[in-house]
This record gives sequence, structure tokens and C-alpha cells, in this order.
Amino acid sequence: MDLILPSGSNPNNLRLPRNGRNYVVDADMYGICDRIKEIDDRLVIVASEHKDGIHFTVIEEEPNGNASMVCTVTELDERLLTRLRRMVAIPVAKRLEMIEEESQREREQQEKDHLEDTFEKFGQRAWWAMEKDGLIQRPKSYAKKSIKSTTESFNVQNAS
Repeated sequence: MDLILPSGSNPNNLRLPRNGRNYVVDADMYGICDRIKEIDDRLVIVASEHKDGIHFTVIEEEPNGNASMVCTVTELDERLLTRLRRMVAIPVAKRLEMIEEESQREREQQEKDHLEDTFEKFGQRAWWAMEKDGLIQRPKSYAKKSIKSTTESFNVQNAS
């Protein structure tokens, strides 16, 4: 079954799930759909039923009959409105720059995590082998025997 948007267009560039039901949501209990129309009247909400629940996709209808996916959420609430307002307020070039910076930070974090995992797997063994072969010496820490418990030192101070 094809999805027909309110403008009457049938966008063929959208890839919505085929195994569930897809339908346009034009009203909801909290009035989120109406408030989205206030932000931009080209925005449409499409609900897709999955085995794990309903996912809502915000779609922007274009004059040429195509449609662009804006975002996907699992709940229609104020967070979606805030996200859409922020997207409208920030120019596209700035948004793309912000997305690139975020993806760069994620790549750097993934690389750092990968290096740490690699050290955990291989570096620790190599460190132990070098110490065993006498190539390195790690300083050893010994427990101090003269440390008193806090209750003993408290009792000694109160007795004086």
C-alpha cells in the first residue's frame, strides 16, 4: 500500500517500512501535530507500526512532489517541537557544520575507545611479559604497618 501525503503526492523517494502499516497522523491528543504545522506547514507526521511499537517520522513535503525525512521519534511530545524549532532557527549550513563536528567528536571517541580496548587485550600482556623477562621494573607498593584505624586514633585523642 502506497502512502499518500496530504498534498496528494505519493513520494517514491521515501523508504518507509513495508512490513507494517504506514499512515499520516493529522491530529493527536496533545496537539503536537497542530503545533508542528505552526512551525512549518510543509511538515507532515507519518506513523509506522513496527513489532516494537510505533515510530513517527517527520517529513517535509517539497513542491516538486518529493519528500524529505526530517527526523524520526518514538513519541510525539514537546522534545520534538523543541528539536524542530531549533532546526528551523539555525541555517542549513550551520546545522551541517554542527553535524560534522559532532560526527568528528564521535569518531575520535570511538578511536580512543578502540585504542583503550586494544591495550586492555594486548598491552597488559606485553607489559607483564616484559616485566617477567626483566626488561622493565615496576615500582612496588607495600602496605604501611603503622596505620591505625580511625576509631583507635579517635579514642586516643579523646582519652588525652
